[in-house]
Amino acid sequence: MALDGALNSLSSAFDAGITLLIRAVEEARDVSVDNRLPVFRYRWERCRDMLKQSDIANDSVWRLILEIDAAIEGETHLEPAGWLAQLRRLRNRAAHQDSLSRHHEAGKVTGLVIQGQRTDASTYLAGMCDRLHDLTEHMIRIAISIGAHETSSVWNRDRWNPAGN
Repeated sequence: MALDGALNSLSSAFDAGITLLIRAVEEARDVSVDNRLPVFRYRWERCRDMLKQSDIANDSVWRLILEIDAAIEGETHLEPAGWLAQLRRLRNRAAHQDSLSRHHEAGKVTGLVIQGQRTDASTYLAGMCDRLHDLTEHMIRIAISIGAHETSSVWNRDRWNPAGN
């Protein structure tokens, strides 16, 4: 269950970043509360469409769009290619099929099966935590530059996976 919760939390960080970006664009455009995008329609495709508009888009915004598109590449395919799409697929599998396929052996590392490959769960989650931190920090910086109310995005923290795996 802890593994499932970690996947859900990591995926939710990306969702929160989308929310911040959408709200920043709406703030920058001075969209009235009654005309704002309903929360149940928040998703990356809508956010990307808002960011691509000429009044918002700049080189930094385009870099973020490309970074996210690469991270979620193939999310609707049988085997997603992007690292975030793979993480979200694992999260969805846990949510819709009760639990993830794992290998537990007393005194040994918990293994997790990702796209048919057995992986150390702790190492995988540490790497995903670092990648999500980097991505969401980028999202926060862009939201601030667009018009979000936050004034700082810097959160200096130790890397979970210093080797960068």
